[in-house]
Amino acid sequence: MKLRLVYSIALSVLLMTCYPSLAGSQRVDVKVHDPDMLWADCTYRALSATEEGKFFMGFTTHWMDQNAAVLSYDPATQTFDQPFDLGVVTGIKTGPGGELSQGKIHTPLFENDQVIYFGTGYGASDYKTHKQRKPYPGGCFVAFDQKNGEAKVIGRAPKMEAIMTLEPDFSRNCLYAVTYPNGLLLRCDIGTGEVSQLGAVDDQFIKPKGMAHFIDVVRGLVVQPDTGIVYGSRKNGVIWQYDPATGKISESGLNTMQGVVGEAEGQGLALSQWRMAVLSPDKEKIYATHQGTTSLFELNLKTKSITPLERLCTDADLNSKGNLRGSRLAFLLADGKIHHLAHGPAVTVTGRELNPAYQAHYVTYDLATKQRTDHGPLMAPGERRVCHADTLAILPDGRLYSLASVETVDPVRIKEMELNARGKRLYPKMRKGPYYEIQLVEIATTGNNE
Repeated sequence: MKLRLVYSIALSVLLMTCYPSLAGSQRVDVKVHDPDMLWADCTYRALSATEEGKFFMGFTTHWMDQNAAVLSYDPATQTFDQPFDLGVVTGIKTGPGGELSQGKIHTPLFENDQVIYFGTGYGASDYKTHKQRKPYPGGCFVAFDQKNGEAKVIGRAPKMEAIMTLEPDFSRNCLYAVTYPNGLLLRCDIGTGEVSQLGAVDDQFIKPKGMAHFIDVVRGLVVQPDTGIVYGSRKNGVIWQYDPATGKISESGLNTMQGVVGEAEGQGLALSQWRMAVLSPDKEKIYATHQGTTSLFELNLKTKSITPLERLCTDADLNSKGNLRGSRLAFLLADGKIHHLAHGPAVTVTGRELNPAYQAHYVTYDLATKQRTDHGPLMAPGERRVCHADTLAILPDGRLYSLASVETVDPVRIKEMELNARGKRLYPKMRKGPYYEIQLVEIATTGNNE
């Protein structure tokens, strides 16, 4: 451990001294907090701040025998803690003849009365792997009570269905979820644990050609707290709604394509579900992004109308007709601004052999001035690029954090990864790109060099 630390510090100093290729350029310097979770290869949406100013986060994997993990982080002491073992809590038995692990947490970790709620899914993303194990028992609705330190499963999805999307309605004491691969809308009663199947909201996932198709299931729901109506969207752009008063799913008559900014064609329109969506503080509007074009739009719930706003992407991608990098999941509304981590062109670092295909950029949109700003790419100490980011959370004091994939150039660390993989595929390496680690990064919101 000491050797690795000394090496990392020396390398950081060397790189900043010898490779000042980004000096003077627009960039966002980030601080890195290392959770030391070498096996983790991805994280999506699973980072949330509590009212007390702490974070809860999910580390996930594609390995069939590795369960996801939940860690907490206290910014005051800069320490991580693992409050429970997810495999023990969910009762999953892995290994030969065992079950698929609960390898994924693709949902935020929502807090209510100091209880954290989230959903789980399987990590392995191909049918061949699934045939090697017993049928997946279903994703879990998990609750962790910070007051007594107890974690438990409060409900389960149907067999073979994993939880991809979660949104609470705490005023009605329930959780809504969308599953993969079949796009089912579920309602979990927090008090009784009863899970109700409300119907399929993404019909194209009934018979997918491959597991990879589940990535297109809607990743963000919105609940209007006054009415309890749940809103979501489909791949063809149709915006649907579930009304608990009638128990029915219906189409709203609106389509995300009405919110497209600029020209779009091909892949840009083929992926027309909203990627992320949030309710405005006055509860009268939804701000969402059209996935294929990164278009930000406003949906007025009173007038039942959609207003296109701006492409929520980097400067380099503004005129794309079908943004191949697409809209991302790091998205929140705070202080009258949309905060987003877009994926854009990667910075070239002199002397670096392996380069990512894209890099995370910090982008904001001011709702009052209608001004979009690309603050620049995220850069960690030692000119390490933040390659991939699909989480974003804010503390009560306004500091932004992301659980993200940060480039790794430390050979000692890379060797540890290889040993940890035990001969299996080393997932924390981007195709033809750099090695990376899942790190908690603290974002300087000025977007300028210090």
